[in-house]
Amino acid sequence: MYVRVSVLPGSKKEKVLQEKGDSFIVHVKEKAEQNMANNRMKELIALHFCIRVADIRIIHGHHDRTKLLSLMGLEKKSDLAV
Repeated sequence: MYVRVSVLPGSKKEKVLQEKGDSFIVHVKEKAEQNMANNRMKELIALHFCIRVADIRIIHGHHDRTKLLSLMGLEKKSDLAV
């Protein structure tokens, strides 16, 4: 599953907000230095989806605030046929 994430580093409170569909805004306390904000963002996304941090890959946007993530082991609910 792919999700788009906008990361806001240096926030006072950490939170994950879902916008539309597969888009999220993630507030992290860490600064955007030495990959600290990316690592914390991955931890918060992993907690939100109940998956391991190792199952999250940054596909695009390593140095940007807007990122495309690949989440392994998750399928979109609409993709599951009943």
